[in-house]
Amino acid sequence: MDENSDLEHFEVAQETHVEIDLKGMTSVNSSGLRKWLTWAHAIEGVRLVTIENCPANFLHMAAVLKGMLPKHFDVRSVTLPYFCETCENTTHQKLEIKKRKAPSTVAPSLPCQKCKSNAELDIDPAVFFRFLEN
Repeated sequence: MDENSDLEHFEVAQETHVEIDLKGMTSVNSSGLRKWLTWAHAIEGVRLVTIENCPANFLHMAAVLKGMLPKHFDVRSVTLPYFCETCENTTHQKLEIKKRKAPSTVAPSLPCQKCKSNAELDIDPAVFFRFLEN
């Protein structure tokens, strides 16, 4: 998400429920954040916005930037990054979120998809799930 993101063309203000899938989002910069915030507040009339496959880079921003995920935005799933030191590959695992509550457990490691070595969770869950408090 950057200065070229074209969020204004999504005409959703008259909808009651909007679903957004962020799968494939690879980066977020300050220009993209500004566009997202403007768009998110412009659609305040939408009762519910559900987000699937929310990537870690987006949620790191949401954890520190108040208003990035307004109360009517419901993150249903996140994509957790796991890094393998053996082959330097990042493996992602989808995690379902229920009722805006952090999961009680998150797998600290899993097999690397590339070399099958141990891939370690590449985020701090205590910080990562702060977006649920905003």
